[in-house]
Amino acid sequence: MVTMGYIGALTAIASAIISFIAFRPTQQDRKRITSSIVAFALIGLIVLRFVRIEHLQPNTEVSISKMAEHSANLSAEQQLIQSNVAKANEAQITAYRDLPQVSLNGLRKFYGENSPAYQEIARLILRSKEKGVIINNPGNPSEFQIISISEPLIQGDIAYVQTTERWVLSWYSLSAKKYTKKYISDVSNRHDYTLRRLNSAWKIEEDSYRP
Repeated sequence: MVTMGYIGALTAIASAIISFIAFRPTQQDRKRITSSIVAFALIGLIVLRFVRIEHLQPNTEVSISKMAEHSANLSAEQQLIQSNVAKANEAQITAYRDLPQVSLNGLRKFYGENSPAYQEIARLILRSKEKGVIINNPGNPSEFQIISISEPLIQGDIAYVQTTERWVLSWYSLSAKKYTKKYISDVSNRHDYTLRRLNSAWKIEEDSYRP
C-alpha cells in the first residue's frame, strides 16, 4: 500500500515534468508547475522513509536471528575450539601480567609446548623480564578483545580458525618508572590459528597475524 503511494508520487512528478517540457508554459505556469514538482518530491521522500522502515527493519531482525542460529549450529568440537582460542588469549595476557615473575604453566594448557606459537610468546615474556618491563602496574590499560571469530574448519586432527583481535600492550619500565613508548602497541589484527588435537585436547600450533 505504501509502495503504491510512492509509485504514484513518482508518476505525478514525471507527468509534471513532461507537461513542463511539452507545452511551453508561461512564466506564471512555470512557477506553479515548479511548486507542484517540489511538493510531490517532498511527498515522495516522506513515503520512501516509511517504505524503508517497513521493509528494511524486519530484514535486520532476520539477520540477527540468522547469526544466533549459525552459532547454535556449531558442533560441540567447533565450540570447544573457539573456546580454547579465547582461553589461550586469556592465558597469554595473564602470563604477561605475572611479570616480572615468569609463569608459563597456564599457556601449556592451550598451546603445544614445542609449537611456534608457544615459543614466540615464551620469548617475548623472557625478553620483557630481561628489560624489566611489566603491564601490571596500577592503572595499566593493557587488554585484549576478540572482535570476531570464524567457524572452525576441522580436517582430521588439525583445525583452522580465524579471528579479529584488538590488543593493547603498554609496557611499564621498572627502572625508569615510566611507560616505554617503544613497547606500547594498540592494534587490531586478523589472526589465523592452526590447532592440533593432542590427547583429545585442541592446542594452538601456529598463530599468524596481520593488519
